[in-house]
Amino acid sequence: MLQKMYFIQHPLQSYYSCPFSYFCKYVLRIEKNEDGKVTPIDVGNIMHATLSEFLLLEEKEPIKENVLKIVSAHLEQNPRATIEANKAVVERLKIEAEKVCALAYAQICKGKYRVKSCEIPFGKSENELKTVTFNGKNGDVKLVGAIDRIDEWENRARVIDYKTGSSGKFSFSDVYYGVKLQLPLYMSVAINNGYKAGGFFYFPFASSWSEEESACKLSGVYEDSDENVLAMETGSLSNGATIFDMPISK
Repeated sequence: MLQKMYFIQHPLQSYYSCPFSYFCKYVLRIEKNEDGKVTPIDVGNIMHATLSEFLLLEEKEPIKENVLKIVSAHLEQNPRATIEANKAVVERLKIEAEKVCALAYAQICKGKYRVKSCEIPFGKSENELKTVTFNGKNGDVKLVGAIDRIDEWENRARVIDYKTGSSGKFSFSDVYYGVKLQLPLYMSVAINNGYKAGGFFYFPFASSWSEEESACKLSGVYEDSDENVLAMETGSLSNGATIFDMPISK
C-alpha cells in the first residue's frame, strides 16, 4: 500500500516567504514572549471570525448591533483585550469590524452569489468536503486545510480567501512560481466537490480600514462568461465592476 502523506494546515506561502521563519514557527515552535499587547495576528483572527459569523446570519440587519455582539464575544475570549492599555486598539477594532462586515454584505447584495459556508475544513475523514490528492514520490499527497468562504450561485462556486495587510492583491506570477498556491488549490477542492468554477479571489482588509469600496475590491480570477460576470455583480458588463477586478470600465 502506498504511504499516505499530508500537507499540514499551515499557510503555504509562509515557507516560500522565509523558510527559516517557517522552521522556527512550525518545526521548533518558538513563540514570542507574552507582552500583553493586542497583536496584528489577534486583530486578523478576530476580524476573520467576526466576518464569517456575520455573513452566516440569516438576519444581518441591524448591522452595527449584530457585528458588535459578535466581535465583543470574541474579545471576551482574549485576555489581552481587557487590559486598559489596549482599550484604544479594541475600540478601533470594533469600529473597523462593522465597516468590513457592511462592505462584504454590500458586495454580496450586488450580485447573485450567496454565502454557502465559512471556514469550512477539508481533507480529514470527518470533513464534509472531499479533498484533492496528488501523486508524490513516496505515495499519495493529500491536501488538508480550510477555506475562508465559499459563495454559491446555481452550480458555481466563488472561493474567497481573507487577507489582512498588504498581501491581498492576486498575482499570476505568484501562482506561476509557486509562492501563493492557496486560491487555485481551494478552487480545485471546490471543483472536486461537484462545483463549476466561478472564480477565486482575495478579500483584502487592513488594520486601518477604509469605507471606500475600492479598498476591499475582490482580487483574483474568474470565469468570464457573461452570465457569470453578471452573477458576480449586476450591471458590471455595461457600467464596469465595483466589487471585483474586472478590466472593463465606462
